[in-house]
Amino acid sequence: MSQSPTESTANDEVNRYLTNWNELGLMIAQGASFSGRERNCCFLNTHSSQFADVSAITGLDVPDDSRGLALVDWDHDGDLDLWLSNRTGPRVRFFRNDQDTANHYLALQLQGTKSNRDAIGARVEVYLKPSKSESPSVPLIQTLRAGESFLSQSSKWLHFGLGDHTLAERVVIRWPGSGTTTVLQNLPADRHYTIVEGQASAMALETSRDVHWSDEKQSVELIEEPTRAATRTVLMNRRPLSPVVYTNLEGIPEKPTQPPRATLINLWATWCGPCLEELRALADHDAELRQRGLNVIALSTDLLQEGAGHDVELQTDLVNRDALTQTMRAFDYPFTVGFADQQLIAALSTIHNQVYYAQRSLPLPCSFLLDAQGRVAAIYKGAVSAQQLMDDLALLEANTETIATRTRPFAGSRVLNVEELSPLVAAEAYREGGYLKEAQAEVERYLAEVMATHDLDQMSAALMGALRPTVAPEITQPLPSASSESDTLTKKSMTTVESQQAAIKTQLVKLREREQLRCYDLLARLAREQRDVAGELVARRKIVELAPQSVAACLALGRCYMQNRMPEEAIESFSHAIELDASARQAYLDLALVWQLQQRTDRAIEVYRQLLVRQPDEPEALNNLAWILATSSHDALRNGADALTLAQRLCDREGRRTPSTLSTLAAALAEYGDFDKAVTTLDEAIRLARTEGADDLAAKLVQRRELFLQHQPFRE
Repeated sequence: MSQSPTESTANDEVNRYLTNWNELGLMIAQGASFSGRERNCCFLNTHSSQFADVSAITGLDVPDDSRGLALVDWDHDGDLDLWLSNRTGPRVRFFRNDQDTANHYLALQLQGTKSNRDAIGARVEVYLKPSKSESPSVPLIQTLRAGESFLSQSSKWLHFGLGDHTLAERVVIRWPGSGTTTVLQNLPADRHYTIVEGQASAMALETSRDVHWSDEKQSVELIEEPTRAATRTVLMNRRPLSPVVYTNLEGIPEKPTQPPRATLINLWATWCGPCLEELRALADHDAELRQRGLNVIALSTDLLQEGAGHDVELQTDLVNRDALTQTMRAFDYPFTVGFADQQLIAALSTIHNQVYYAQRSLPLPCSFLLDAQGRVAAIYKGAVSAQQLMDDLALLEANTETIATRTRPFAGSRVLNVEELSPLVAAEAYREGGYLKEAQAEVERYLAEVMATHDLDQMSAALMGALRPTVAPEITQPLPSASSESDTLTKKSMTTVESQQAAIKTQLVKLREREQLRCYDLLARLAREQRDVAGELVARRKIVELAPQSVAACLALGRCYMQNRMPEEAIESFSHAIELDASARQAYLDLALVWQLQQRTDRAIEVYRQLLVRQPDEPEALNNLAWILATSSHDALRNGADALTLAQRLCDREGRRTPSTLSTLAAALAEYGDFDKAVTTLDEAIRLARTEGADDLAAKLVQRRELFLQHQPFRE
């Protein structure tokens, strides 16, 4: 686990930190956990170069996985006791220090007057009188802090252990903020003192050690609660499910007929007792469920048992289909029956893992309630009753507030509105799960909705009507009697309404374009992951069409052109990116690369020089330009002096740490005619390459070294 950043750091360090957090979260979501049994450690200062591990002998090494620590003299006996907060039970543990010693202590409580009241930040030095055989003692120093360690705050009393000393010869308090100092002489030990800023003496306090400890164990009455047979989750934001396809009892793939209202996909198995009980209960209420428009599809998972494989059609011989059919007939089960395949389970698991943070395998029985649009409205883990289904069917057409009121576990008021979940969230979940086709289908479905013809004038007018009392109040006021004044006010009002309606329409257009951009961006990523370069190109073109001023969009389109072997279009796209932002470093580098691939090295040199004018220390441009000037096969393009200057600047900036930069420097030295230094530099590059395990690169550099030994420069 990375340490939390404490100051502004480089982006790559922050990204590594966030990546580690994401990986930790994923591990927890997938079932990993902290062990919760880490033992505490305690180390003794031996006044030498090492500490002594006294964890066991002190009794502090309990497996509590402790976090917070508070130090306080709880029983006023002169030694510090400990309170610990833990991740596991007991959540709080108290350690009373009962060590019997003849040592002494000094306890100080500070009170600020000019500084802050609690004197946070004060520095206290306690000087002890050395014995005749001792050298002058080092002062005991403490700073008063509001909190220390992880989420911890100890007592504001400063506790000093004095050993066998019975007197504090001198106490110096440096108060925070005010710059004042208080010096106290000869304070007797084993007492508690209050010291007030500005006063020359300390006030001794009487403390009582009459602390009552109860060893009686208190009994706790445990109230038995009924065990939940199922976990029911009603979704405030319903998730779209990819089209359901199952295998019927004859082994033929089949799609369910779309019901007028709802579908229940029920997963079960012949060996699952609760599943069979659930099926019987639902069959008993067949008429009531059908009357309410529910179509139940009971899908057996027997074909998907461990070792059965993923191809349902080829694995139907692993179970006795006749026996399964007979079982269903014995139940007189009136609903649709079939087999679930791996693809359907994957789609349902994706929705499940999107709803629940903990990513677990689907239990049996498990049911998904779909509305008329095929969206998941509720998930039942465990057996669900017919009455619960009928209650939830009544919520399918209810508004968000009604659903929230009916499904929340306790009464209350909602403070924040429930935001509508974008269908792209489900598509992204499919993508993360590796179901790229399903993700693509979901994006295309949503994009079709966004692209559907909408009368934006009508929509903006409707919104204006809803807003009219607030945005155009003058329309609702009585008009003046004079016709000229009436005409003027009417025209003014109409102009106001038209301008506001136009502004609303503009926002609607921007909203639709934003959703289109999100769709095409996800389609482009999906196409790239499926190695569909043509499909990605279509999406990238649409993105640039919608956002022609986006440098990132132009760069992505240019690279897509490169993958489709369309260099002229790539050059145009990268050039447009530079026109939009003359400091777009990557656009120069990509454009230069295209020119190099087109054997137009002269144009690549121009682009690299343009970038170096703006960013003189850009490492990739320095390296690539130096390499061209040192190794080009065209005599007119080579320039050993310039190549050496650029390569040397790169090495000075980056350090001689990478084989590639040293290889470029060696090539520049050879072109310049200094072959001895070229060989020495190349030897350094070869050593680095071998150290990094880049054996192929090292072999190439060895061959190049032979050229330099023969006083021959390298040519591309």
